[in-house]
Amino acid sequence: MKSKVTTHRLAAVFALTLISLVGATGSWGASVVNVIYKKEGKVVARSIYSGADGVASTDRSKYWKLLSTAPMCGSAAKIEPDKPNGKIATLKGKIEISIEIRNQYHKGTAKTDKLVLIRDKVDSHAWYLSKTELKRLEKLIVGGDDKKRKPATEPK
Repeated sequence: MKSKVTTHRLAAVFALTLISLVGATGSWGASVVNVIYKKEGKVVARSIYSGADGVASTDRSKYWKLLSTAPMCGSAAKIEPDKPNGKIATLKGKIEISIEIRNQYHKGTAKTDKLVLIRDKVDSHAWYLSKTELKRLEKLIVGGDDKKRKPATEPK
């Protein structure tokens, strides 16, 4: 029974990812918004959002506002939740958050020494920012032009 549930979850994540990628080609008019969280220069989490509903614009603040909502999917195996409820995680150290659209357009980077992430369920990998944390980070965003660039690569 457990393997069927796991298989269904994997199929759902695959389907969402496929839908977002098809949207990135322009056939549905959506943009795939990739958010990368780094701690001490190493990727600790990734989140994928859909830039639908008018978010596909040159206004970088619209992309950053997505970070205060739960992503379509996320991978956060390297994030340890705070105790006791497991729905909050505090990252400390050299923290960097960056946004890229379709892995080609950079929408800015924010650097901080502390970042508080939240999630809806204890077992979810879909971490995101509270509205208060996003407001704090908005003052730290640098860069974010619309110049096309090479796809980002993870450091080894």
